[in-house]
Amino acid sequence: MNTYKSINIIVAVLALALYGCSSDSSTTATNSSGGATTTSASYEIIVTNLTSAQPIAPVAVVLHKAGYNTGVLGTSASVALETLAEGGDNTMLLSEANAHASVLTSVGGAGVLMPAASETLMANVTDLSSLQLSIAGMLVNTNDGFAAMQGLDISALAVGESTSALLPVFDAGTEANTELAVTMPGTGGAGFDAVRDDVGFISVHRGVVTVDDGLATSGLMDKHRFDNPALKVVIRRIS
Repeated sequence: MNTYKSINIIVAVLALALYGCSSDSSTTATNSSGGATTTSASYEIIVTNLTSAQPIAPVAVVLHKAGYNTGVLGTSASVALETLAEGGDNTMLLSEANAHASVLTSVGGAGVLMPAASETLMANVTDLSSLQLSIAGMLVNTNDGFAAMQGLDISALAVGESTSALLPVFDAGTEANTELAVTMPGTGGAGFDAVRDDVGFISVHRGVVTVDDGLATSGLMDKHRFDNPALKVVIRRIS
């Protein structure tokens, strides 16, 4: 029987700020000579959109050790994270992740994840010691909002076991939350803009106002509101 470990939203928020704090739990075997034997593992990662009307751009999933992070609360977002959070493009973040010494592998979503829809991704690694998983994906009907989790420890999962997490929404702090249709990819806007005109640091997202709640210039309606979490992720080790 699969074992499910619930991880609440508070843990998910702290995980973005406190990456690399997971314990070292290795499943590496030893050979007859006493040396380490590489243990490979395969993971099924199921991502589900929990919002009512916020499509989520293709997610970026990274399996890594301590030392890698997609972003830290209270600090400036990288250009790669800005590109993902404003325009929904995960290619730069995945490329930079793959070049990082602490990253073992990464995988990107196949397409936009619509509300209530799920997508299954697969990832393989050959080193389970201190193995962590991070994920991020843009809510396309926002200026620079993204659902994310940083550094979930999956090193102790046995074959057949699962763990799950609920992902809150963060604000990249790179683009002002004007909600103008021309500034959001979900409403046909440009999305990414290299000019930064917001607070300049990553924070928990305050949500959207919408035209229905008095922001006359907003390109969003009441249905686009969200009240954390926005994504559910289930990670199951399959081999």
